[in-house]
Amino acid sequence: MDGMENLMPREKMLQYGIETLTDVELLALFLRVGTRRQDVLSYAQALLQRFGSLYALLSADKAQLIAVDGLGLAKYAQLKGIAELARRYFSSQLVEEAALVTPSMTREFFTKPADGRGARDLYGDLFR
Repeated sequence: MDGMENLMPREKMLQYGIETLTDVELLALFLRVGTRRQDVLSYAQALLQRFGSLYALLSADKAQLIAVDGLGLAKYAQLKGIAELARRYFSSQLVEEAALVTPSMTREFFTKPADGRGARDLYGDLFR
């Protein structure tokens, strides 16, 4: 995969597959542009460093996100849109596929809520 490190995220994804993208590259793919001071890859890296993980970034509230230099309402909407899309994807998995037929599917479904809420908030009724 020579030259893969020199490709921008979209080109890398198209040539080598989405699974080859790092968290920084995947975030940059959705952000599309950086700031006046940082290109999109540097900006995505800075966001992940500030929040510590994709989960923490996508779980952050509006005040936390728009407090970040260069992150206004448009990028806030993009990030919250990503989280909601992921949440709906995992929710629809129960309808579209054989629901939670293996222990690993069950673990992944219940331990990776995409909208930032903990498993107790999302699935509390199941555990009462």
